[in-house]
Amino acid sequence: MWVLAQALKAHGYVAEVAESAPVLAVSGTSGTPISVSCDRRPECGGGLWFFLDGAPMAPADDAHMPETIVAFKGKLLVGDAFGSAARQTDPERLRGYLTDLDRAVSARPELACGVVVRMDGKTVLNVIRLGSPRRFVEITAVEAFGEPWFAWVKGGRLIGPVHDAATVAYSISCELSPLGRP
Repeated sequence: MWVLAQALKAHGYVAEVAESAPVLAVSGTSGTPISVSCDRRPECGGGLWFFLDGAPMAPADDAHMPETIVAFKGKLLVGDAFGSAARQTDPERLRGYLTDLDRAVSARPELACGVVVRMDGKTVLNVIRLGSPRRFVEITAVEAFGEPWFAWVKGGRLIGPVHDAATVAYSISCELSPLGRP
């Protein structure tokens, strides 16, 4: 938590670590504090994760610190990925990014996926966990902070950079996982 607090301070945020629990209160330029906590995530093998206002954000380790900072900034982009301040990636590039992610997700035997065009005309990657077809997620790509990122359609949270499809596929598996390892 202390390392995350220092990194956020370097980006101009006011970050205070609570003394009694692994919780970080962060204030940006717009006022309302955002709560960041650190806890084990059973869906991902019990590894430590950062949670943003209770929602999983990123693994809590040095290797994922850049994605954690961007995911935190992405929290400030309120709304779903089709209506947020993040700009939707142009259709041709979007299809390429989603095709790359489709390959990475398809390599995971517990998941099934496909690039689909929704009734509203938006192109997304739809992913289900085999054995639980009623539970699904939709992923798109958005331009955020000058780079293309995968994002959850519902909620608009950033998942990871488009150049790291394998890690994003793992995050999707964790999101759809029942308790236990994906």
